[in-house]
Amino acid sequence: LDEMTKAITGASGGHVVLNPSKNPQELLILIDSDNIETATKLYRFNAAGLAYSSNGYDGPYSAGFLGADGKLIINNVTARSISADLIRAGTISSESGDLLINLNSSTVTAGAISETKTVLQSGHIDLYYNDKYSGRIGQTADNNIAIEGTNPNGGASKQTNLDILDGQLF
Repeated sequence: LDEMTKAITGASGGHVVLNPSKNPQELLILIDSDNIETATKLYRFNAAGLAYSSNGYDGPYSAGFLGADGKLIINNVTARSISADLIRAGTISSESGDLLINLNSSTVTAGAISETKTVLQSGHIDLYYNDKYSGRIGQTADNNIAIEGTNPNGGASKQTNLDILDGQLF
């Protein structure tokens, strides 16, 4: 935000064009040229909304802001804080990519790029070592807990079932 403030308040250059010059229908802010035909970077503002192109007047436009339908279409967002009633997304990732939350499959993966990985899904937790399955802690069909472990480098799997009776684990 500080960098953007400095860039905006210290801006020089660029050209504002009303298009067409007689009875204008749109406002153009040309960043790298004073001519619509040669400008590659520009903002275009008209009745349909405000958009940015780094490909010239005919686009394509990579970001549409303030669409006439009230929608924002933005490829990249940097925010210090977001407050919302609802956020719709496929996968949310930490900046490092090591924590993934897949909202479509209801899966949380911790250690996605680490040597040890834990995957939480409905009813069970899977454990991995060097991307090889090494065990599971889960709930059985009869509402008991099962723990399964295996050597990720090969070998037989061993499962232990734990029963819950009156709140006690057996």
